[in-house]
Amino acid sequence: MKRYANPRGTLIFMLIAIPMMIFIDLMVFEGRTPFLFTDIAIKQEEPVKAEIVEAEIVEDDSEFKAANMVLDTPEAVYLPQPEPLVNEIKEPSGEPKKVKIDPYPKEKKKEKPSSPAKTEQVKTKQYDWKKHAPPVPEGAAGKVVIIIDDMGMGSSTKKLVSLPGPLTLSYLPYAKSLQGQTARAHQAGHELMLHMPMQPSNGHENPGPDVLTTNMGEAELKAALNKALDSFGGYGGINNHMGSKLTSNVQAMGWVMEVLQERGLFFVDSKTIGSSVGTRKAAEFGLAFAERDVFLDHHTDIDSVRAALRKLEKIAWSQGVGIAIGHPKPATIQALKEWLPTLERRNLTLVPASAVVVRAAPQSMVMEEEMPAPDEGLIEEFSGTPAFSMTLPEDYSSSGPDLTLPDQSPALLLE
Repeated sequence: MKRYANPRGTLIFMLIAIPMMIFIDLMVFEGRTPFLFTDIAIKQEEPVKAEIVEAEIVEDDSEFKAANMVLDTPEAVYLPQPEPLVNEIKEPSGEPKKVKIDPYPKEKKKEKPSSPAKTEQVKTKQYDWKKHAPPVPEGAAGKVVIIIDDMGMGSSTKKLVSLPGPLTLSYLPYAKSLQGQTARAHQAGHELMLHMPMQPSNGHENPGPDVLTTNMGEAELKAALNKALDSFGGYGGINNHMGSKLTSNVQAMGWVMEVLQERGLFFVDSKTIGSSVGTRKAAEFGLAFAERDVFLDHHTDIDSVRAALRKLEKIAWSQGVGIAIGHPKPATIQALKEWLPTLERRNLTLVPASAVVVRAAPQSMVMEEEMPAPDEGLIEEFSGTPAFSMTLPEDYSSSGPDLTLPDQSPALLLE
């Protein structure tokens, strides 16, 4: 006789087993077992929290319990740059005190000893005119200086460079190829100067670009002058190109002298007008300076240039120093070509301008409005310095250029 499963017993088993499985799944395994074929909601994990244990300060401060931080999961310790936790610690007075606790402290880097602060120095382009001065030839006591203005413009300047020196060649700041031109002149043994354009009294004359004018303010004038001074190097000083109006202006010439003082340059007054204050202002600033005695080519024919050279000789014999200014003109070049080789037998020595500039102490200058009339004693005192001698050649003729000076300090009577 065959035995079959009792359906009745199977049903009773299922009614008992299934509730037990559900009970075990929910109570023991929290619904995570695959016993059931229905979806059971999984409990959401709460975000990681840090529990802070308050630390109490004992009155005698002998023991201090640091705050401990309890983390739910180990991954929390790898959170990037966590914000510091803030805990309140009660002070003995009873007032809470906030303390920042960094859960991930970092080692402090050792601070390097601080070095003394370096003061920033403003570099100013400085010149030493003695550094650039050519050697002074040895020779007779009578010294003559030949300054050639308007250099750098035209082919005639090359002919002047080829003449025996040392001539003093004054280059215009707006000439082309200044670096090359001045380098060749320096190699030939000549002295370099800057021929600075300044405003003339005659408005119809053109002194060229970047001219200094009396309408300029201090900053504008100094900027224009500094631009010209930077056009080339190797020179020792400047003289004025035209400038009869500007050199008569006390304020403008004071600004000019301030720049020259900063640069360490000397000043030669071309003396284009008798009322020039150039040498007076140069002396007030303690600069080395000199002043023109003769213009060689006011008239452009060669006979006039030869006559001007003879006048220069007489001034040099009587005063010890004579300063002439000429230009790159054919008659001037030809006359110098004839005259320069004869200086030795004329008992004269050609020297650069830097060899005859003088420096007057600023406090020795007398202001124009306070200037007393010169007397024989003062004239005799200053006649000891050749550049300031009042003596004129015995055969001096009044037909020559007017050497009458305006009222100035006896220390400035250079003609």
